[in-house]
Amino acid sequence: MTTVAEGVETAEQAEMLRWLGCDLAQGWFFGRPVAAAALQELVAGSGNRPPQTFPSGVADRFSLGSVDSLPAQRLAQLQAVYDGAPVGLAFLDREMRYRNLNRRLANMNGRPMEEHLGRTVQEMVPELFPSVEPLIRRALDGEAIPGVEVTKPESSPNGGRTLLLSYEPARDEAGEVVGVSVAVADVTPLKRAEAARAESEAHFRHMIELLPQIPWIIDAEGRALDVSQRWLEITGMPDEHWRGFGWMDALHPEDVAPTWAAMREAFANRQPIDVVYRVWQPSREAWLALRSRGAPRIGEDGEVVCWYGCLEPLEGGTRAAADAMDAEDAWRAGS
Repeated sequence: MTTVAEGVETAEQAEMLRWLGCDLAQGWFFGRPVAAAALQELVAGSGNRPPQTFPSGVADRFSLGSVDSLPAQRLAQLQAVYDGAPVGLAFLDREMRYRNLNRRLANMNGRPMEEHLGRTVQEMVPELFPSVEPLIRRALDGEAIPGVEVTKPESSPNGGRTLLLSYEPARDEAGEVVGVSVAVADVTPLKRAEAARAESEAHFRHMIELLPQIPWIIDAEGRALDVSQRWLEITGMPDEHWRGFGWMDALHPEDVAPTWAAMREAFANRQPIDVVYRVWQPSREAWLALRSRGAPRIGEDGEVVCWYGCLEPLEGGTRAAADAMDAEDAWRAGS
């Protein structure tokens, strides 16, 4: 039967009836009495009336449309939203039984939706239950558990898939936890893409290490972002030392100022970097002359994103470095 409540005069009354499951409501909250002569005009314009305005705190929990809809319509609407979600969704009661779920989650579990209802998580996904039981119990104790990554065993339905699980405690009007809202996202394609990218990067880095040059990347202000492993082997710098401006600690004291001046000029003019400096090579207890060349990468906004370049040893060692610096100083003085 369809239930109609009379005498609804406030938004709070309408909200209460909505949560009690009342289907329809009438009263001064929706429309005041009018004279018989004005009734026809009122009915004719009822479809164009502006929506009701509810007090703060009520509007976000209540809508006139939800009261006007029949229970079957509301259920169909809710199920459509539920099934259309891009993630698996479910509601578990305090005994960890499935009370509702969408088709996407049923497919992830590899079992029909109908088999889930009234059955426990342990019955439906026994291979995952030891991992998820502590999380569900924490949610039943009132703790929100977002974004926990698990991988299904290969022997299970849809085995090998990587899932991102979230558990949110569901509370009644009194604030008591009555169950757990579950959201499950299948992140397997993302994880596979990350693994493929990491493998490609490893291949690329291995190839780069075989080159005679030493590739580097710095940001728009000159902070080191990445460098070939060969730089660490030559300078003996620990991995955490060279980042930022730490790479300049490896330079000959006499070369720091002219190197930084040349780089600042390149930054200002967005012209290629071309500078020679010496670095200390502990394994040989000698200074090694290197030529550093690079060019900027410009972003869509026209700003410099970073600089890419490489280092290469100079033939003739320190003498070649000194000659190159003298020639560069002479060029700068002449220009």
